[in-house]
Amino acid sequence: MKANKFWGIPTAMVGIALLTASCQTDFNQPTVTSSTPVTTKSVESTIANDVQASSINQEVVTSTAEYMPDFNSESFNTNGAQKVKRYNTVVVTLEEPDHESFPKIVTIDFGTNGYVGKRMNVLRGKIIVTISSRHAKTYTFDNFSINENQIRGSKFESFNGTDTWTYSDKDTIVLANGRTFIRNTNRTHKLLDFNNTPFVYNDDTYAITGDIIGVNPDGKQYTMVADDSNPVISYTGYNYFIKGKITMSCEGKTAVVDFGDGTHDSLATITMDGETKEINLAETSEVPHP
Repeated sequence: MKANKFWGIPTAMVGIALLTASCQTDFNQPTVTSSTPVTTKSVESTIANDVQASSINQEVVTSTAEYMPDFNSESFNTNGAQKVKRYNTVVVTLEEPDHESFPKIVTIDFGTNGYVGKRMNVLRGKIIVTISSRHAKTYTFDNFSINENQIRGSKFESFNGTDTWTYSDKDTIVLANGRTFIRNTNRTHKLLDFNNTPFVYNDDTYAITGDIIGVNPDGKQYTMVADDSNPVISYTGYNYFIKGKITMSCEGKTAVVDFGDGTHDSLATITMDGETKEINLAETSEVPHP
């Protein structure tokens, strides 16, 4: 099993799993703003956009893992009560640089010019991680964007100490085209394979289960579920799910999405109203990727 160090551990794709309103007492119900009838095309677009939004969340978590410091490191320079380290143009600032004191605050600043990450996504702004214990942390954002999509809200993560992470997210993504995507999620990520690279986090394979409730850019509320019988499979270094199924519901329309047999592509099939068709998630989504 992967050699886990909580400070730098990744957690794979933050997404396709939403939370059910009845499961969380402090859940903020998304506001529905559209009365336009749901169409097959709009369902396809919502699915594609949600998959891309999940990929954006994956980038947040894996990028954070890449730059999360070792709190015993002597390589950080003292800067008042904090310590700072630079990785080219990325600046990491931490408070309480030891293994015992909590909470700890880590700020990862990607700058304003656009930092290109390992998955070729362009990151700007700051991710702020508050570590409340060795196995729990919260992510917030300061003017942070991925490929010009601005990320707002917060994420809570907990780790069971071996191979499973749970997340509860409240996300608002302001797309590059100015439209808004709201996603509230509750999900579990289980590590399946670290692919012979125990200290490299952007090539791991995870199984994801859970629920989502959100409002798409057209103002339509939707839900998605990935269950234990056929979890969504994520390869961390890839922008799309490679296997598994989800069930989506939107105002009386229900669709089953199948991400395939493990091939690394952007194709999926959607079964709705008794018909199955293949879609290209990269072409259907309005959420940009490089």
